[in-house]
Amino acid sequence: MVINYRGQNCFDIQNGEISLLTDPPNNRLKADIVLKTRVSLAENELKNMPGNEFSFAGEYEIKDIHFRGFPASPAEKKDKEIKTVFLVEWEDYRLAFLGQISAPLSPDILEEISEADILFLPIGEKYLTPEIAKQIVKQVEPKIIIPEIFKGGEKFLKLMEKKPELQNKLVIKKKDIEKLKNEVIVLKPLS
Repeated sequence: MVINYRGQNCFDIQNGEISLLTDPPNNRLKADIVLKTRVSLAENELKNMPGNEFSFAGEYEIKDIHFRGFPASPAEKKDKEIKTVFLVEWEDYRLAFLGQISAPLSPDILEEISEADILFLPIGEKYLTPEIAKQIVKQVEPKIIIPEIFKGGEKFLKLMEKKPELQNKLVIKKKDIEKLKNEVIVLKPLS
């Protein structure tokens, strides 16, 4: 599995011949599966959603990849948008995408995503505070944490007592992550 960070909340993940993209900033980026963790309820955006894009709670399967969307906490509800947390089960991997949340997760969602292999975590201004992010990590107990660090999110690394080096991309095999716990990997955004 190869994971690239494209900035903001966008990750490009390739495993074999299949690709998954989260929160693309534009329509230039293509993938077999596109997950949008925040969507406007504007009528035209919902009408024009392609068949490989998913933005809402529910259970889905494409190309032997199973994934579920969960509505973000009630504190996340806004009149004109919906935020969704996704759990992706892809071969032997469990990937949890928290997307664009800014409030703690409900106990139901925490139970669903517990023991994720890889947790994608938004931290900083407009997103999770470093303290809430650390609490979520403690509750989920992922093997790998990939933080999306925004303004003010650097404190998270200090709270986790980690000084990871920036990596261009993450190339990982299941056997490599089995012995890990709460390993923080910070990816550089692709130019």
